[in-house]
Amino acid sequence: MQRTLIMMSLGLGLAACAADDGDEGIFISKNVLPADGCTFSSSAAELFNPHGTVSVFSPEGYTMYPQLVSRISATENNVQQRTIQMRGSRVDIEILDPSLSGISGDGITRFESRFAAPLAPNGGITDAAFQAIPTAFLQAVAQAKGLNPMSTERFSTEVIVHAKVYGDLSGSEVVSQEYEYPVTICNNCVTNVLGACPLPLGTTVLAPTNPCSAYQDGFSDCCVSGGNVVCPGVVATMAQ
Repeated sequence: MQRTLIMMSLGLGLAACAADDGDEGIFISKNVLPADGCTFSSSAAELFNPHGTVSVFSPEGYTMYPQLVSRISATENNVQQRTIQMRGSRVDIEILDPSLSGISGDGITRFESRFAAPLAPNGGITDAAFQAIPTAFLQAVAQAKGLNPMSTERFSTEVIVHAKVYGDLSGSEVVSQEYEYPVTICNNCVTNVLGACPLPLGTTVLAPTNPCSAYQDGFSDCCVSGGNVVCPGVVATMAQ
C-alpha cells in the first residue's frame, strides 16, 4: 500500500511539470545575445536581445537562442534521473499587420522546431537554439508585399513569436511557459544591398555584426545574385 502511494505521488508530481499554470518545470528567461564566434556560456550573466530583427530576404529564417532554466528539484543521488532531455519548441507566429492576415497554415505560422539538449535540475541553465520564423514565412511576406531585393522602398512589419519548449523527464513531457518575443521583419534594417554580385573591385564591405547570422539582429553589407540577397557581399577580384 505504501509503495502504491509513493508511485501515485511521483506520477502526480511529473504531471504537474506539464501544467500550464505558472508552475512549469522549464522557465524561458530570455533570448540570449550571441557572444563573439557565435558562442554561448549557459550562464545567467549572458546578455539578452529584447527585440529581434530579420531581413525579409533571409535564406535562413530567424533563429532564437532561448535560455532555459530548470524548476525541477533533485537530490544528489538522482540528478541524472531528474535531468530534462529537451526535444524542441512549439511555435505560433502572431501577425500584427492586417494586410498579411492571409499568411497562415501549418509549417508557416504554426510548427514544431526540434532541438536536443540536457537541462539539469536544481536551477540548471541551458542555452538552446531553434528556428522561430521559417524561410517560407519570410518568402510569403515578400510575395504579399511585392518586395524586390534591389528596391529602395522601405518596408517593415512586426510579428510576435509565441513559443513553448518541451522535453522528456522520465517518460513524461515537461513544458515551459509561453514565451512571447517580438521580431521586426524588414528589407533594409539588417541587410544593406550595395548592388549586384560581384560588387566592383575595391568596394568596402562591412563584416556582419552578428556572429551567428548575417541576416538577423545586426547589420551586414550585401549584394544580389539570381534574385537572392548574399551576405556578406561578394567583391570582384579583378576589374570587370
